Amino acid sequence: MPIIPSGDPCPPQPSAGLTSDDVQLLDLLALHVICGQLREARR
Repeated sequence: MPIIPSGDPCPPQPSAGLTSDDVQLLDLLALHVICGQLREARR
């Protein structure tokens, strides 16, 4: 496990509480929201 210096804005690993499934769900949700906003903007 690499030592992360304090003040590093971007740790190499995501928070341990998230599994890959959770990340996929968040990605899908983000895409859904973005697509919805694009549709609203086109009206």
